[in-house]
Amino acid sequence: SLRFGNKMRAVEDFAEVIRLDPRNVSAYKTRGMLYFQQEKYASAQEDLNKVLALDPSQTDAQATLTKAKSLFAKLTRVSTQVYQREGPSDAYLASLATKDFGTLLN
Repeated sequence: SLRFGNKMRAVEDFAEVIRLDPRNVSAYKTRGMLYFQQEKYASAQEDLNKVLALDPSQTDAQATLTKAKSLFAKLTRVSTQVYQREGPSDAYLASLATKDFGTLLN
């Protein structure tokens, strides 16, 4: 999958490898790097933390984890500032319109 540029499929493939071998450092590391490339920083952090728990000598995983934490914090700050300044987005309000709030109250 990765060879053909299908990163989403590759993430799924590595998830299956991890399911079969939960101590596979290479699978966690590659999936974490893919998540980072896709700007899915929370997921990248999760996988890269697992890499370091299994093998603390993985310095490239540590470097990417540090970047992911920084970028995630920056995105979180920016999102919070925009929300506070502009209120919820139209897309968010539209998503609320499709929710069945009656089920939430029961």
